Amino acid sequence: MENSKPTKTPCCPSTRLLPHDGIALTDHTKYRSMVGALEYLTFTSPKLAFSVHQLCQFMSSPTSAHLEVPKHVLRYVRGALTHGISFTPGPLTLTAFSDADWAGDPTDHCSTTGLLVFLGPSLISWSAKKQNTVLRSSKKLNILP
Repeated sequence: MENSKPTKTPCCPSTRLLPHDGIALTDHTKYRSMVGALEYLTFTSPKLAFSVHQLCQFMSSPTSAHLEVPKHVLRYVRGALTHGISFTPGPLTLTAFSDADWAGDPTDHCSTTGLLVFLGPSLISWSAKKQNTVLRSSKKLNILP
């Protein structure tokens, strides 16, 4: 992947992985190793969280189609080595954003919820979680210091 062409996005939003796409891999080691390394990177790059979450769902039985996606994400990482989270001094206003897709998983039709928390202009926490129910709302919260 050292000589690969970088991409501008970590995943294609219109592409959904399905459990039985492609040919089953006989050796899962390469897939698990790549996804595990990408999972570690989600601590410093929230943009990777959604893509890696999708990949983690197929750790037990990856296919050839699934193996192409972590390669795409690695190409994104290669082009985004200088990007990262920075803390900028400013007013200490705590702001949180939450959103969910509506039945975004084509397999079980569950929603994925995302959460971002800012202290002033700086991102301090984020989360993505697959829900057991379908959610259709978003809300901005301003918490006074």
